[in-house]
Amino acid sequence: MDKYIEIKRKVIPGLDILKFIMSLLIVAVHSEAVNEIPIVYEVTNPIIMSAVPMFFVISAFLLFRKIRQSQLSGQQERGILLHFTWRLFLLYSFWMVVQFPLVIHTRHYLSMSFLEFIYNFLLDIAFRSTFHGAWFFSALVVGTWIIYFASKMLKDKTIWIVPLFVAIYIYHADELPGQYQTFWFWYQENIVNPQNSFLVSLFWISVGFVLANPAFVAKIENLRNNFIMGGAILYSLDAKYYIFRFKSFYGVTIVCSFL
Repeated sequence: MDKYIEIKRKVIPGLDILKFIMSLLIVAVHSEAVNEIPIVYEVTNPIIMSAVPMFFVISAFLLFRKIRQSQLSGQQERGILLHFTWRLFLLYSFWMVVQFPLVIHTRHYLSMSFLEFIYNFLLDIAFRSTFHGAWFFSALVVGTWIIYFASKMLKDKTIWIVPLFVAIYIYHADELPGQYQTFWFWYQENIVNPQNSFLVSLFWISVGFVLANPAFVAKIENLRNNFIMGGAILYSLDAKYYIFRFKSFYGVTIVCSFL
């Protein structure tokens, strides 16, 4: 990234607090901290399960907030995106090294031929996982690049539509006729569970892109902490549990028709 690019932005109140809360909730997801307490689980599960989508939204928002400045050239935009990708790669590498013995054991790399190892290792990094939860990094990188290039052809009003229906399909493919489930099962058998892939991250990243519209950013920069946190969490809960986890695929299509 060009070090002489001037990024003009204010600190948005509440985002750091929100990210901290979401971090704790992600720990709760992976540790299953409240699963053994039914009453607490029923109350907190919708909030806990909103953590990963919110991280996609916030990460995309902060990235595209930098990119969507009118004075930046295409090369400068891609420089910011490359810098973002590099930082995530370093973070990914750090945690992979920390968990290296576990990675070797769970991914069975030592039992593979050299070519099989190269193929599976690259596939794991780009689309699957090398360690527990690593899919988030891959999905975030792949998703942001896709949304970035899509933004060169689509506007804010349309860029989220295809990602929304892709995510709905991924979450509700089991309710569709068999012939429409072919891709879902192919992806699961050859790549990874589609629900833990960039396919579902695209919608949340597109939301972050739309929120990074300079006109909208100018408005939310002046909001108080409680509005930022409350509005973001409520949006995530509404989208996650009233669309993606709706009991019926056909019910989802009805809901989406009102968006």
